[in-house]
Amino acid sequence: MRKAIQVLLIIAMVGCGLVMLEGLAVMIGGDTYEDVITIATLLNLEIEEAQSIVGIVYIVEGAISLIIAIFAYKHFMAAQCASDIKTGWKIITLIFVGLVQGILMFCIKDEDFPGYIPPQTVTGNGDDYMTQFAKLKELYDMGAITEEEYKQLKNDLFDKYNF
Repeated sequence: MRKAIQVLLIIAMVGCGLVMLEGLAVMIGGDTYEDVITIATLLNLEIEEAQSIVGIVYIVEGAISLIIAIFAYKHFMAAQCASDIKTGWKIITLIFVGLVQGILMFCIKDEDFPGYIPPQTVTGNGDDYMTQFAKLKELYDMGAITEEEYKQLKNDLFDKYNF
């Protein structure tokens, strides 16, 4: 999933660049876009003035999204685990960069990051309770501990493991 998010963030950056280029194309002229005609009609402007306004809006929209996408990408790449990706970045990515990228950033798990080491359960000295009871019994059978010591240590193990 990590690689998918990386690729989708890069695609979003390219898309933002294309929106900025479209803004330049609108400003330069050529085909009259529906947005330009709508703005010209609503604001009672000449087509050229409306083209400038729509072009600037496209450029600003693309630039803001591009900047946020770049910072989201850097933040994502610096993360070592899922909790390193702050919720604010996830929400900003969801709103300004792309719906899919933002959702995937919310869904990513620690297992998707390189160097992930699954948590291991370790008891007091690394042995499970059956091994500890067996060692205790072996010490008693060898005569290394007395019957009283054996009973006391056995009760301690029962308490430790809540038996």
